[in-house]
Amino acid sequence: MPTSRTARFRRLSLFTVAVALAACGDGGPPVAGATPPASFASAPSPAPALAPAAAIADSSACTNEADFNAGTQLTYDLQQTSPGQPTGATHHGVTTGKRQAFAGATPVAFEQTFYDAGRKPFATATIFRDVVGGKMVRYGDTHGSGGTRVTSTYAPAPAIPVAMQADQTVNITYRMETVSAGGKVTMDVTEALTYQGREKLSTALGTFDTCRFVLASTTAMGKAPEIKVNVTSWIAAEGPFRGQRLKSFVAATGGRPESTSVVTQMSYVPE
Repeated sequence: MPTSRTARFRRLSLFTVAVALAACGDGGPPVAGATPPASFASAPSPAPALAPAAAIADSSACTNEADFNAGTQLTYDLQQTSPGQPTGATHHGVTTGKRQAFAGATPVAFEQTFYDAGRKPFATATIFRDVVGGKMVRYGDTHGSGGTRVTSTYAPAPAIPVAMQADQTVNITYRMETVSAGGKVTMDVTEALTYQGREKLSTALGTFDTCRFVLASTTAMGKAPEIKVNVTSWIAAEGPFRGQRLKSFVAATGGRPESTSVVTQMSYVPE
């Protein structure tokens, strides 16, 4: 397999994992290079006390219904660390759009904006997902523009319960078909998402009760080496950022070092 095709396979595989995380957190993957300005202010830390453990056993509180209302806006900064590497800072923006026809359905379109080191937008992605029958369903995504536009669709559309029980694991398998000006690429994806339960998390935004998820993903294409990724995510279960991913940890694998991303500032304006 040519090196360029292998590199593209790796990029698409990692983007697929990022989209999977969007189903249990924010609107998309982190991009390195942006620096947050001093004027970007975070919302106040949440004050409410935690409910009894028995009342918050499942993961339903970590899906925010307002995320699916057109016009909801999320902006946030991430601090990214990896052993032996300088600390990075990135900025992201996600706007909930209207429903659109995509992959035989009419899911909600989430518009993700990526920013460069000068805090100028340089790329966008649209992620299509919905809540259907008590499950979060992912249909695919588009990113790039013009001749570089890439569209990925999933079949069957992967779905996970909104209300997962502690220590429950959901296994899903689907085929991702990616079409661009350079042709079509088909990959087979296997995911195991485990809801490990509630965990207190303290960040620059405050202290939160969170849902802790672990996503183990394997992506394969033909005779190319499989891409394996293991990501732990902490999703706010309370407060003004409920339903948003506050921290993620990517385990070292495939020659890539471990990395940790923590939200340092966030603005969430629901509709």
